[in-house]
Parts: sequence; C-alpha cells; structure tokens
Amino acid sequence: MEKFAVIFDMDGLIFDAEAVWKKAFKFACKQHGIVETEKFRQNLCGRKRNEVVNLLIESHSTLNAESFYNVMVGKFADYVKKHGIKLKDENFEKLIKNLRRKGFKTAIATGSTKERLDLLFEKVDLNPSKLFDVIVTCDDVTKGKPNSEIYALTVKKLEIPAENCYALEDSPNGIKSARSAGCKPILVVDLIKPNQKIEKICYRVFTNLRDAIKSISANKFIKCQQ
Repeated sequence: MEKFAVIFDMDGLIFDAEAVWKKAFKFACKQHGIVETEKFRQNLCGRKRNEVVNLLIESHSTLNAESFYNVMVGKFADYVKKHGIKLKDENFEKLIKNLRRKGFKTAIATGSTKERLDLLFEKVDLNPSKLFDVIVTCDDVTKGKPNSEIYALTVKKLEIPAENCYALEDSPNGIKSARSAGCKPILVVDLIKPNQKIEKICYRVFTNLRDAIKSISANKFIKCQQ
C-alpha cells in the first residue's frame, strides 16, 4: 500500500509567530540604528543563523550582525516566554491526530532551532514527539531554506517518496525548499503574500491551515501542474 506524509513548517504555519518575528526584527533595527524593509525580513525566513548574519552584513557592511541576530531572537523568545504564543488553529492537535488515523505520517521541517521548537510547543501544552513521526530543525542541517537540504533529510527520515510528501509552508523560502526536494509544496498564506512566481510552483494555495489539512485528509486535490 502506498504511503503518504504531511510535512509542516512551524513559525507562521503551526504558530501565529510571524507577527512576533516582525516586531522582534523592527526592535533589532531600532537598537542598531538601521532601516530595513519587510521584504528583506521575509527573505530571512527559514534560514540558518550564519545565513541571516551574512545577508545582514551584505546589506549593512558596518553592522554588528551577530549582535543584531542575538537581539532579534532574544526579543522573540522573551515575548513568547512572557505572553505565550497562539496556534494558527486552536484545533491543531485534533487535525493532526485525524491525519494520523487516516494513515498519513507527519513531520516538522523547521528553520527554527530545537530549543525554540520546544519553547513554542511547551507554551501551548503540546508534546511534538506525540504528534509527529519525524522532527527536523535547523540544528540538523548545514543549509537553511530555500536550500532543499532540510526537506531532503525529512523525507529520508520518513522513508516515504518525496512525491508522496505534502509540504505545508507559509513562506516563499519554504516553498522553494520543498519543491527543490521533490515534495508537493502547499502554501498557507500568512503575512507573506505570494507573487505569481511562487504561486506557480505551489501544488495548492490555501488561506488557512484547517482547510489545507482537511483537503489533504480527504484527498481533495487537483493534478499538480509541473
């Protein structure tokens, strides 16, 4: 019997975290006396620490990029510890369990660290190891999204063909990563609105996580346009 899997990004997809990251980014900009665009911030999504630092240096040669990164991620963590974090769908646990009952394997492929993953799930009182068969974070790879490494590793750990893996993402970098690994990238629109180029490489586009998961569960898909 053919096996299928659903791979989830984390920040901005499972958790309502992008708005918090946006505030943390703006705070770091103010602290370091620079002005940057939201487009630039969005391009940092899913990338590893060294990649973010390098992009910051390329844009601002005199910037202490390591300090900027530390301030940004520290502000994010401080906010979550103080105020908590919300799930994008309050019935997320039920939706995941329903997928698993129907035979789907589940996984996380996140550009966040394992430490941050544990913090977010702790704040919503969920145990990720009970919801996901495989968890891959940026700690497990050498290159972040949009590189395909994180999805290639997740697929390998799932032991399911990439073409049978639906990858739920909320950012262009994530969509590119999943597509490059041979998965079926599904965009769930959050703060980052897709352009036509990104929409063209998506298997499907949804406006909310619940509809995306329910459609996968019910196998309500049109043929992927390659």
